[in-house]
Amino acid sequence: DLELKGAAFNAEGMTIPDEMQGSGYGRELMADLVDTGRLIGIDRIKLRAEQIGRYAWVKMGFRPTDDAWREMKKEAYALMVEHMSELRQKLDVTELMTRIEAGGPKMALTLATLDVEILSGQIQDRSGRRPMPFGKVFFLEVASPWSGVLDLRDSEAMKIVESYRKKKQIDGMDKLPSGQVRYLSNSWGAFARDPSLDVGIVG
Repeated sequence: DLELKGAAFNAEGMTIPDEMQGSGYGRELMADLVDTGRLIGIDRIKLRAEQIGRYAWVKMGFRPTDDAWREMKKEAYALMVEHMSELRQKLDVTELMTRIEAGGPKMALTLATLDVEILSGQIQDRSGRRPMPFGKVFFLEVASPWSGVLDLRDSEAMKIVESYRKKKQIDGMDKLPSGQVRYLSNSWGAFARDPSLDVGIVG
């Protein structure tokens, strides 16, 4: 369901079938929606991010609402505490938490791009739990579904959209050797076939 409400598109019902996820359809669909919205004078696109969308929509420039951000921060801080030893080896955790606290909902993108590796609770290879970037583990395994908005009048957000929509599909995502990755749940979706994948996929 794509619902026009005054100056905002409500895209909360937008989904991509499971078998089509990982091919960039969600990214392209949302990019078309952004273009259409700007063309007809829409100011904002609202959505509910679930499953893979919890990660993908942050990467495309959506910002959680204030209520969603409060919950997201709590969940992120809890995961940071759990993996403090790994994080401290690579960055100043106190400085990061200060920036997150002061920066507001736009800092969700900082969380999503945090690339310090921690052990995934859901992706395993033959040797056990697989190290994955903090941002992906947080949004795909820990973060609750969240409501968010993309402000089409915000030049910074539009730069993020343009950067993200240009990302190319990674070739060969289904060519991993049999048994290399084991699926423990479906929250990673296409990322479980290729956890390095970074394309816009709807959840």
